[in-house]
Amino acid sequence: GGPWAMGGENAGTVFDRWLIGRNYTGNYVGLNAIPSTANMIFGVMAGQWILSRRPSARTALILAAAGVVGILIGAAVGIPFKKNIDPVVPLIKRIWTPSFAVYSAGWTTLLLAAFYWLIDVTGWKRWAFPLVVVGMNSIAAYVIGGAFGGWFRSLTQVWLAWLADPLGPVGFPIFQRVLFALAAWGVLYWLYRRRVFFKL
Repeated sequence: GGPWAMGGENAGTVFDRWLIGRNYTGNYVGLNAIPSTANMIFGVMAGQWILSRRPSARTALILAAAGVVGILIGAAVGIPFKKNIDPVVPLIKRIWTPSFAVYSAGWTTLLLAAFYWLIDVTGWKRWAFPLVVVGMNSIAAYVIGGAFGGWFRSLTQVWLAWLADPLGPVGFPIFQRVLFALAAWGVLYWLYRRRVFFKL
């Protein structure tokens, strides 16, 4: 129970019923849009900071500091540090709690700082080409993952069932996802070579 309960009476389901009368008890609800939009705004702010043409080393340092602060705030609010004490707002991705939004934004900002330092500050770029292929067609990557990910796992569950026992209950799903990631990257590379990019 409680306002952050998974798959039941949480704040989002109560709000949805009040707003549109929907009898829904799943995880993804209308209120999820607010903290997830906050993540997008954090990303826009980070991009604007990079484009502001401040000294590169200082830009990377500020991004790294912002990432660490986000992680600390999200953890302080969302992780119980003592037994039998509930967190203020638990870290739950499936219902995108505010603490998770701040926590995940902290990690993504920290990763952005690391990539910015490696690529833009040190000039070490060649290794990042596989990421460029995905980034240039991120919308296509998202659609491929959403539309074909489940189908691909079902297909490999049948055709590669002989690997399930040797790889085990943990290794086989990881293998399936790695295989799908490689196949999806192949499609994105094919689009990249033909200069086909989907944009909004």
